Amino acid sequence: MGGRLPHGMTVLMHTRHAAQYNAMLDRLHGDPLSRTLQVTDMGPGTAIDLQQRVEQGEWLAMAADRTPVGGGGRVARVPFLGTPAAFPLGPWILAGLLDCPIYLLFCLRDADGGHTVHLEKFAERIELPRGARDAALAELAERYAKRLQHFTLQAPRQWYNFYRFWAE
Repeated sequence: MGGRLPHGMTVLMHTRHAAQYNAMLDRLHGDPLSRTLQVTDMGPGTAIDLQQRVEQGEWLAMAADRTPVGGGGRVARVPFLGTPAAFPLGPWILAGLLDCPIYLLFCLRDADGGHTVHLEKFAERIELPRGARDAALAELAERYAKRLQHFTLQAPRQWYNFYRFWAE
């Protein structure tokens, strides 16, 4: 990161299923460094907009453990907490298209009521070689699942999912 703060951050999410998150953002209204972008139906126009944001120094944030709404998106089934689980491939595909570095961010609540934020570089860029794209995407999903598992095991009651994560 080199000490540079982003010019802003856009959180990519399926906002139709995030009523509490949206309510919190409404209470914090006016924060110019954070905004939410609905990505349930992402097309070429959205990709161009995101590329421009990255070029302007903005950070994009998205959850890499939430499968697409409706189950129609691409996923990889990789080991997580001893059982194969579906992880979305969209974050890695998008990062490859945007040709930007990838950071993982985890936040854990401390015993004293504070929080510790863990920010780590995951990749300088995502390369999806022709003929081995699916294997590369599955490897990225598995690497991410291992890091998520690491932090989930540190604080198992702090990883929240409100849907059947291991459902087929």
